[in-house]
Amino acid sequence: MLNIIKRIKCGDVEYPLAFTLNVMESIQDKYGSMDAWGKAMKPEDGKEPKIKDIKWTFQQCINEGIDMENEEKGEKRPFVTEKQVGRIISSIGVTNIGELIRQLTIESTKTESDPNP
Repeated sequence: MLNIIKRIKCGDVEYPLAFTLNVMESIQDKYGSMDAWGKAMKPEDGKEPKIKDIKWTFQQCINEGIDMENEEKGEKRPFVTEKQVGRIISSIGVTNIGELIRQLTIESTKTESDPNP
């Protein structure tokens, strides 16, 4: 895994996003497996994913990014709440957030020796 931090901007505020082993552990705790989470985020029956699943995942990624930056910079930026995440997603768009999470997951789960960038 790679510790990648991506950034999104919503209004005047920039949010860091990270998909790390900590996020994966939270996913397993909530969904039972990464596979079950993947099916929740992109249902096989062609139905749309539940907004609650998208918000929860996005919140985990933002808060992990904030936590990493807090440790690195010695800051104490507060974590985002579920309500704040809903507003961020509303501003940016659900489709854009889904793609952002997908790309972050793909890029973060590669290894440094992965021949397929």
